[in-house]
Amino acid sequence: MRHFVLISVLLCVLLSTAIGLALLSGKRAPLPTSITTYHLNDCALPCWAGILPGETSLSEVGNRLRAAFGNAYTFNAEPVSNGRTAVLNIDGSLSSVVTTYIQAIEIKKGSAIFTTTATYALAKNVSIPDSKLMQLGMFGTLNGRLPTPAEVIGTFGLPQCVVIDQAIIELIYTDQSGHLLFGLIDALQDFKMTHPFRAINQRQVDSPKTDCLHWRGLVRLWQ
Repeated sequence: MRHFVLISVLLCVLLSTAIGLALLSGKRAPLPTSITTYHLNDCALPCWAGILPGETSLSEVGNRLRAAFGNAYTFNAEPVSNGRTAVLNIDGSLSSVVTTYIQAIEIKKGSAIFTTTATYALAKNVSIPDSKLMQLGMFGTLNGRLPTPAEVIGTFGLPQCVVIDQAIIELIYTDQSGHLLFGLIDALQDFKMTHPFRAINQRQVDSPKTDCLHWRGLVRLWQ
């Protein structure tokens, strides 16, 4: 009996050690190139490349992108429009309409172009360079594809929630308040764990939890 207990204890110790080594090895594994190329790991999501909606100004966005991507890339920033922009809740419903300034920023390396469309809220007595970012949409490629759902979940863990509508699926990572979102978007018909995302969207929302499915909502895609 004592011999059996000793063997059981030894097996438990060996199993625990093996699990610990596996976890340690996983933590030390290099990040996918698709994560590092787009600087998704520079700060904790929903932050991207040191940029946060509601906090980062127009002048700071350009500086932080240049700091992140470096001299190997060229940058071209052009105003797109001034006007009124709808602020949507997480489920796509209308929250409010604000006066905005929209700027397109192209990040280039050779023939590869990664485009960001930045929307800033214009406030009274605040200059355009000091206007705060509301939303940053990103699409294109930089000599490599955007990450896949498997790569994103393997790096950052499961999303806080998932938005699914008739055309798209978006995996959402939020801050503790739920008002700052980082979403990775793909066409619903193309969504697979190994299929690269088509776009990235970083934004503020007024209503953080309206009709955003728990990540288990992904199961619906295979039903």
